Amino acid sequence: MPPPFDAATLAGFELAIDASPAATLLVEDSGRIALENPLAQTLFGRSVVGLAVEDLVPADRMVRHRELRQGWLANPRARLMGRGRDLMAVRADGSTVAVEVGIQAFEREGRTWTICWLVDVSSRRRLEADRDAAWAHALRSQRLEGMGLLAGGVAHDFNNLLVGVIGNANLALGVLQPGTPAHDYVQDLLRAAMQASSLAKQMLTYSGRGPHRVDVLDLSSLVGDLRDLLRSSVPRHIGLRVTCDADLPPLTGDANQLRQVLLNLVTNAAESIETTGTIGVHTCLLPMSAPELAEARPHALPSGPWLALVVTDDGVGMAPDVAERVFDPFYTTKPAGHGLGMATVLDIVRAHRGGVHVRSSAGAGTRITVFLPPHRPPSPTVEDSPRRTGTVLLADDEPIVRRMARRVLVGAGYAVIEAEDGRQALELFRERSAEIDALLLDASMPHLNGADVFEAVRALRPDVPVLLSSGFHETEATTRLQGQGLSGFLQKPYTPDDLLVMLGRALARAPTS
Repeated sequence: MPPPFDAATLAGFELAIDASPAATLLVEDSGRIALENPLAQTLFGRSVVGLAVEDLVPADRMVRHRELRQGWLANPRARLMGRGRDLMAVRADGSTVAVEVGIQAFEREGRTWTICWLVDVSSRRRLEADRDAAWAHALRSQRLEGMGLLAGGVAHDFNNLLVGVIGNANLALGVLQPGTPAHDYVQDLLRAAMQASSLAKQMLTYSGRGPHRVDVLDLSSLVGDLRDLLRSSVPRHIGLRVTCDADLPPLTGDANQLRQVLLNLVTNAAESIETTGTIGVHTCLLPMSAPELAEARPHALPSGPWLALVVTDDGVGMAPDVAERVFDPFYTTKPAGHGLGMATVLDIVRAHRGGVHVRSSAGAGTRITVFLPPHRPPSPTVEDSPRRTGTVLLADDEPIVRRMARRVLVGAGYAVIEAEDGRQALELFRERSAEIDALLLDASMPHLNGADVFEAVRALRPDVPVLLSSGFHETEATTRLQGQGLSGFLQKPYTPDDLLVMLGRALARAPTS
């Protein structure tokens, strides 16, 4: 039934609706659409005059929309655009489109009429979704960076404490009678401290501050040598199949870190198998066309060939949301997990200029491929040098570190001068330079750090050997001193033998008067 307007009023309505910058409808109180403008026809892909408003709403929302419309008609109030009135409208082809709706009622001859303005907001919603995703990514990146700084700082302080624990435990074992209860107690203490050191190294590696020793390696040999250890770490009800291709090109990397990658992956694979199953470990050279290269993390890898370490299992697999977060630090689905295992894997692989690809689905197992670049030049090696006696200026702001290092050095025949910070170390060196044969400096100290003291000492006596020590790894701790003649670096926590061998090398290379 046409609206009860005279011709002039109807023409005025049509003119106003046609001039509207938005899709516009005139709706009767029954819900029937009486008038439309061309923009409404474009929005819906057809003419909607004569249809009920609910015909333009998705089927699962029709009943609720009708209830809301009846409630609004009982107390009609203007609802403007931009007030969150977003709805979904159905087009002629059955597709839906996001629309924002504004409505205004008016009375005519005892009936309530409604003018509806509709705007397609699909593009805006996509932009908002992209913005929200970018914002979430930025927040996640900030969170990960903050976690990395926290992990690195905690690991650094932890390593300082472990210097005292590991060093003193080694010294105690040297004076305790093997087979006695005290000897066994200290051995257990040392084992626990070394495990704690391994965890601290994982935290440093995640934070981008882990030690990194580069050697020429054979990936197949490295994996093959771990076969027995892998077998012992996997429960007996789980099969283990290790296959290594022969004659692979060499790679350069840190053998300990790559072993850690393999152990972490195999341990995770074993924990995903609830009853019986099989874990596969395979090494090979993958061609340039390997599809996983394009999807590898942390970024798409350039065309190969690449050395590949592949670990597969037929365990429970991972849902997409779990697989997406598997490398997040401190994210774990295990009740007793610390959430650093896979984060450490990714950061070790990233440090080796490689990538990791994960393929998994719930109930269908998991396949993880680690890509490593082949054929890098070898690193030079330094031969051990004999120790010799002398006077060592020992500077460290941690008393437990100074006490342990002093005991080791004095026990080996060295004289020791102690300083508790960088400023005191420099003052002592200026006063007693002639009697000091070497310096052992902590990289991070109050007042003056190790690098500051090193540069000041070099200006006074260019010939004196200087060793630097830090709970952070060598690259970070010594970057400022590259090419300036640093005599050696001790990664905390170090053992008494580490200290004596490094000092002996430095003194052996020093010029004699």
